[in-house]
Amino acid sequence: MDSHEIISHVMREVNGIIDRQRTIDKVKGALDDRARNPHEEDFIYGEGTNNQKVFREEIDGVIIEKTILHRRGARDTDISGADLLFEIVGEKYVLVQYKRADSSGKVKNDESQLDELVGSCSNDCPEFQPYMLGTCGSWYALIEGTDVSYMPACVASGSFAGRGSCKATNFDRAISREAFLSAFAKCYIGARTEEWPYSSYSPSALMLFAHESNDPLIVVRQMGRFRRAV
Repeated sequence: MDSHEIISHVMREVNGIIDRQRTIDKVKGALDDRARNPHEEDFIYGEGTNNQKVFREEIDGVIIEKTILHRRGARDTDISGADLLFEIVGEKYVLVQYKRADSSGKVKNDESQLDELVGSCSNDCPEFQPYMLGTCGSWYALIEGTDVSYMPACVASGSFAGRGSCKATNFDRAISREAFLSAFAKCYIGARTEEWPYSSYSPSALMLFAHESNDPLIVVRQMGRFRRAV
């Protein structure tokens, strides 16, 4: 890989991070709009949960925040095609859409919602490649009885192959809830909104790397970030 290819690869990574920042800001902006314009359902939900909008779960020593994006109102659509937002605040997130298999083991394809979810991911899908897991922010969860399994949204879309429904057995590339949460907590999966900070390395360490390595050292600094209006 020559220097031009390396720089192009780095810039794709940078553009991906900026795109993911815009996505999470869009989601948070939509949640702010809901808070300013609540439905009857929002009041009921707030009363039942003592106005807790965000729930936290500790997985492998990492705090994961979960926010409900789904709304039952007939005139509403789910934010970015997702029902839940999982977030390691300031680092990574995943948007998840949940669908239940019926009694015959079939899953209905809510095509418009799934397309919106796939479109919210910064990866170039399809075709899905395993290396995309480290930046995939759009996931699909299949509910079968009391079991839930997870897969990238584009993989789920490919399993439907344009059909209105398909057998749950088509989703053979899904992982368990425990594996999904553990991989997210370890940052193996999910859409990163902040790259590993070069500030965690001293200038002398960076200079030593540049001196001892034949690989180019590229440092990218983000001087600003898109912020939603409040």
